[in-house]
Amino acid sequence: MSARPTALLIGLNPDLIEDGASDFAAFSGDKIIQRWAALAADEAAFAAAGYDCELGLVDYGETAEAVTAARLQARAFDCVLIGAGLRLQERHALLFERLLHVVREHAPQAAIRFGAGGA
Repeated sequence: MSARPTALLIGLNPDLIEDGASDFAAFSGDKIIQRWAALAADEAAFAAAGYDCELGLVDYGETAEAVTAARLQARAFDCVLIGAGLRLQERHALLFERLLHVVREHAPQAAIRFGAGGA
């Protein structure tokens, strides 16, 4: 029996939403809980599709590249998904590009997928 394929789900840490560095800064309380629920649903969807997945939550750039590189060096991933919060917010375009380069450098074998957005 072969091992399940692996996936890393990269996304902004919902606990940082209220700090004002995101278009989600207006969210608070219930909205943050909804973001955590959306991440759990993403994990569940990948698991249901047969993936062994883990979340790779990042900040707004202070440590995002280093944290992502460390995760990619610690384990091989077949697929890396970069969430919509990073990809669709114009203010995070540079961070999105930098993370994409980190993924290409440290996991060239991984398929790259992009999140469509959630709650």
